[in-house]
Amino acid sequence: TYAVSGNMDPVELNYPSELILKINNNFIICVTHGYGSPFGIKERLLKKFIEIKPSMIIFGHTHSPLNEKYNGITFFNPGSATCGIDVNSIGIIKLFNNEIINEIFII
Repeated sequence: TYAVSGNMDPVELNYPSELILKINNNFIICVTHGYGSPFGIKERLLKKFIEIKPSMIIFGHTHSPLNEKYNGITFFNPGSATCGIDVNSIGIIKLFNNEIINEIFII
């Protein structure tokens, strides 16, 4: 399990603001909480991480689930299990047969 700090987390948690994960020398996954308005968040995150050439960008901040390709990169936001916008949701990411399988579950 990996975690990054969010804008409402206490500093005592001492999580990093972002992580770059390399999995099986095949996938680069960028993890961040996100920032700013929900409108344009994918563009901001793409600009932040484009040089790294990620397979996936995992983020939160908007409390809205998202699982879609944008500019060839999977953008994955699990939403929020307790304080979702419109719905409460969780996300599961699995690595199976050298393929990333990512799903959103409405709870």
